[in-house]
Amino acid sequence: MAKVAKVKTLYVCTECGGQAPKWQGQCPACGTWNTLVESVAESPSAHRFQALAKTSPVQRLSEIEASDVPRFTTGIGEFDRVLGGGLVAGGVVPSHIFSEPVREAVEYLEYVGYALVVPFAAWAIGLLHYVRYH
Repeated sequence: MAKVAKVKTLYVCTECGGQAPKWQGQCPACGTWNTLVESVAESPSAHRFQALAKTSPVQRLSEIEASDVPRFTTGIGEFDRVLGGGLVAGGVVPSHIFSEPVREAVEYLEYVGYALVVPFAAWAIGLLHYVRYH
């Protein structure tokens, strides 16, 4: 059975255009009485990031100028081939910018990871044994 989206109602003031999620006797924006009229709220667009995307006119492929940019090879032949010759500076951009507290928390977790990995790596290669007994 298909799921049907619930129609959201919105109350709009006929005087000032102010909006309210519920009917009220007085418009919350301008303060006039009995001016809120029920209307259907616009449904969100299919793509939630559409407002962030830049619009540009349609172009023919022949009109687009190709530019050669320097690439940094990774040393992994097949990976470089798939990337068209290597990595491009600025080619990988995060899809979400996290807030400062989140970035700091991740940074501290990285430090904890290093603090745990470095002694283990030193033990694994025998460096701790060498330092203690020589």
